[in-house]
Amino acid sequence: MRLKRFLAPTMTEGLRIVKAELGENAVILASKKVRTHDGKQALEITAAIDPASAPLPPVQDERNPFTPESMVHATPSSELEHLLGSHGVSMPVCQKIARAAEALADTGFSTEDALEMVLGKMVGFVRPAQTQTIHRPLILIGPTGAGKTTTLAKLAIERRRHGHSIGLITTDTYKIGGAAQLRIYAEALKEDMFAVKTPEELHAALTALKDKEYVFVDTAGINPFEKSRLDDLATLLDGVEADTALVLPANLNTLTLNTLPQAFAALRPSTLIFSKLDETAHLGGIINAAVGSHLPVCYATDGQRVPQDLLELDAQSLSRRLMAPPRHPWEESA
Repeated sequence: MRLKRFLAPTMTEGLRIVKAELGENAVILASKKVRTHDGKQALEITAAIDPASAPLPPVQDERNPFTPESMVHATPSSELEHLLGSHGVSMPVCQKIARAAEALADTGFSTEDALEMVLGKMVGFVRPAQTQTIHRPLILIGPTGAGKTTTLAKLAIERRRHGHSIGLITTDTYKIGGAAQLRIYAEALKEDMFAVKTPEELHAALTALKDKEYVFVDTAGINPFEKSRLDDLATLLDGVEADTALVLPANLNTLTLNTLPQAFAALRPSTLIFSKLDETAHLGGIINAAVGSHLPVCYATDGQRVPQDLLELDAQSLSRRLMAPPRHPWEESA
């Protein structure tokens, strides 16, 4: 990892200098306003380049890069690498993060700040406003038991609290009472809710809700090993202009979690939401799934309370959690 600091009068000029010095693959790790020796204000830009690194290919184009062998850690070369490994971060990603963070720490940043900056570059965190466009439905997909319906309710209530009109749709006709939970939330919100089984019914429901600012579509949980179920959902959603969020339970083992974005790739998810953050202390699967899929991350849920247990996941909050060693449920928190 080659690290260098630059001084420039503006960010535009700074980016030009960084590009000329370090090349197209350089990344900006930090920037801050400073005063030069003559008292003028300038930008100090910290940039880095790793000539040996290359971006991982999109998950749709090849098999997931996190093989069981890649999850086995050799003897860690640093305390940070050991900590990330204890969370279940895969070996290649763990080493890449640790090298970059340690290079920043050598320039004066704290380990936590360095980790935050590196995660901010490696994981595509997005703000809530970027995850859903007004009058464009948001479809939640994911494995069984991911907590999609509860997550959907939290998102819908959050929009209502900001004064927006909402509509609710469920396609969950597989399990008994699949639509009942969402109907309870719809009645509490005094909003419309449709249960649909066919593409025609789905399009009719979307047409009926076209004046709503935000429409949320719940789907049945799918066992990714049942390809027919994936195909059925793909057929149901075919032709629907929407954003799709893949809801993944953070408490799954990291090997399974790593493979799920690829398993659901045919449904074209555009963002990741991690549920059940309160049910695990090992957060490596979040890093692995986000880095391996190249999908942006926004929300996470850390409890069953609606709507309270909804948080915006970003580099700062995730780095703080990663800096705490994983603990067992029976151990007292510090």
